[in-house]
Amino acid sequence: MAACAGATSSIVGEDAVVMMLTDMYEDSLLYLAAGMIANCLESAGHFSQACKQLLQLLQPLLSASRKSSFESLCVQAGLSVIPVHVQLNPSEVHRCNTVLRFGITVVELDISGCHLGLEGSKTIAWTLLASSSSLTKLNVADNQLGLHGGEAVGDALRFNTSLASLNVSSNRLGAMGVKAIGEALSLNTSLTSLDLSFNFIDDAGVQVLAKSLVINSSLEELKLHSNGIGPEGCNAVAEALMVNKSLTCLDCAHNYFGAEGGMILGKVLRRNRSLKQISLWGNALGQEGGKAIGEAMHANLSIESLDTRRNEIVGEATEQL
Repeated sequence: MAACAGATSSIVGEDAVVMMLTDMYEDSLLYLAAGMIANCLESAGHFSQACKQLLQLLQPLLSASRKSSFESLCVQAGLSVIPVHVQLNPSEVHRCNTVLRFGITVVELDISGCHLGLEGSKTIAWTLLASSSSLTKLNVADNQLGLHGGEAVGDALRFNTSLASLNVSSNRLGAMGVKAIGEALSLNTSLTSLDLSFNFIDDAGVQVLAKSLVINSSLEELKLHSNGIGPEGCNAVAEALMVNKSLTCLDCAHNYFGAEGGMILGKVLRRNRSLKQISLWGNALGQEGGKAIGEAMHANLSIESLDTRRNEIVGEATEQL
């Protein structure tokens, strides 16, 4: 690679291209390889010509659909980088950091269900979050990150200024793992969507998260589905909603707010005007909780979607909703 970056007048030869592709032959990594080579060639000021030659070399490896997409990119001679949207499977994810070291512009990366574990999460967190200036969407759901993996992601998120969407659902983060991510939200100003569903957060974790929501002004979507959050945690979220003006979509489905939580939210929804979509599915709100939220809906015309299914709401309370 060093020799390529230093080129001044010639295109990288076929042998060099083939050698680069050999170590990353998997189909879903071909775009990364293409981007790496194109970036290298572009440094010599021959981007348009380099892309044409590169396309010829890649033709035997690219499927028809990928070939068409790549041709479209190649004709745009003004590009300085090739944005990459890629999904990796468990057998490929270990190559991710090797590819990124070559300066590939990764915009969206899906490495969900890749069994990263603690060590993998640390590497991915620092490579993609702390050092990347191009990544806007990252999905690391279902990777067994655990408490320390959540801390690694949170620590890296403090320094990232590009990421807009982060999915860390189904990772058994627990209250302490989410604590690091929540604290990072107090500093982060780029994140607009965060999915923390299925992480055993409970009341303790959501209380830390709620404190950050009071400060954060960029987050628009928050998913807390199935986290064992009870009335105490619901109250913390409600207090944050009294101050926060950026959140428009809140998913708290399948928690344990109960009637007490329903009445707490009812008071908040009378005043909050930023929320547009709310899911309270399966929270055992009951008659009293359902009625409180229903009455709030009559006073709040800004809410466009409200899901209160499976809450044991019947009779008069149902009519309010």
